[in-house]
Amino acid sequence: MDANSMERVWHGAHRKAQAKNWSLYFVWAVLGLMSISVLIAAVPK
Repeated sequence: MDANSMERVWHGAHRKAQAKNWSLYFVWAVLGLMSISVLIAAVPK
């Protein structure tokens, strides 16, 4: 996926989404990133 199509998808999603949805997505993204880092840290080297 090139940068142009990513930008198109991003702007399309941005137009469709409302502010309250964005804060919800942001919270989920943060939680997801945290759980991923916990999983990575928990994997024995």
